[in-house]
Amino acid sequence: MRVLFVDDEEKVLRGIRRMLRGHVDWRMHFLQDGRAALHFLEKHDVDIVVADMRMPGMDGVQLLNAVQKTHPGVVRIVLSGYSDQETVLHTVRPAHQFLSKPCERDTLVSALERVHSLQSVFTNKRLRNVMTRIDSLPVLPSVLQKLEAELEGDDPSVDRAGRILAMDAALSAGVLKMINSAFFGLPTEVTTPGQAVALLGLDVLKGLVFSECFFNMYENQAPNSRLSMERLREHNLRVAGFARVVCGSMGGGQERRSQAFLCGLLHDLGKLILANSLPEEYAKALEYARANNVSIREAELEVFGSDHADLGGYLLGLWGFSEEVVRAVACHHMPGGCVAEPMRSVTVTHVANYVDHLLVVLNEQYAEHPLDAQYVIQAGALEQLPVWIESCHGMLGEGVA
Repeated sequence: MRVLFVDDEEKVLRGIRRMLRGHVDWRMHFLQDGRAALHFLEKHDVDIVVADMRMPGMDGVQLLNAVQKTHPGVVRIVLSGYSDQETVLHTVRPAHQFLSKPCERDTLVSALERVHSLQSVFTNKRLRNVMTRIDSLPVLPSVLQKLEAELEGDDPSVDRAGRILAMDAALSAGVLKMINSAFFGLPTEVTTPGQAVALLGLDVLKGLVFSECFFNMYENQAPNSRLSMERLREHNLRVAGFARVVCGSMGGGQERRSQAFLCGLLHDLGKLILANSLPEEYAKALEYARANNVSIREAELEVFGSDHADLGGYLLGLWGFSEEVVRAVACHHMPGGCVAEPMRSVTVTHVANYVDHLLVVLNEQYAEHPLDAQYVIQAGALEQLPVWIESCHGMLGEGVA
């Protein structure tokens, strides 16, 4: 792994060098100037650039913008002590991740290793090309940043975390609405953000916050893409509920069922980002699917050279979601291509998505959604498929859609 650190403070670079000196297999370079960093990139291959925000001459915003244009395949991380984090989140649009100073060694190592792991798994160059054409990626919501800091700190408090979530009334209301839907399947109603935090844990809560934030962010932004945000949101919620049902029938407890719900809820995140970042081209993909009677995934491959599943999985990995969630999202159309298959989350997400497309036909102009029958047989799930379809159909009949 090749990493370039850019910070105008020599003592900061010395500290990072000491912090990471045990990683002898990493090729690390340290520079104090943004322009010097760009010159370095012209002559050397780098996987990751980690830059400070405030630097004289060329600051972090200018540097990362330049890196995005001239070296789009490089992952861009902000490591900054900027006091106004909200300003950072809205200013550094070309950054994939934001890490705050002082940064603990384990946090920095984890972020770098996660990127390296993703690059080794998602080797498709066409996926990287799609990533580079997206002018700006959604950043982690500030509420989620604060929740992570609280719950992963030395003395986490559910009460404090609940108060953090409650700071955004619209967001907490949306999260509570999803939790209390029949699809989530809780025996009792959750009435406060504090209860939600205590019940769900960070990973599931993180997914709910992501989904709510991104749909709210994009709700009216991409009319040219011809993708209905409302229908996509309803589809994701149904798939999440069906995934929970399938997981439960396979013997999964509450924690596993919640994880399955999360995978289903996020499985089409890549569609959301493609449709809003490249709306005119996504409209072409949808038109190609209708005209040629192929699936949307096949049309995406034709237009973009990659698909929403790989894009969604890659981005969720960058944002720190677990490997299981990343693989479930990335492989939900082609589970047989999953490196570590059969995995329960991959299986339930694939099956739940298939069942929803079978039961709810949104547009007859699109080709039927295929089931990877060979994979389902290998996973020992084919005999249970009719039972799952009947159970999910029952959920729709109860009016929970």
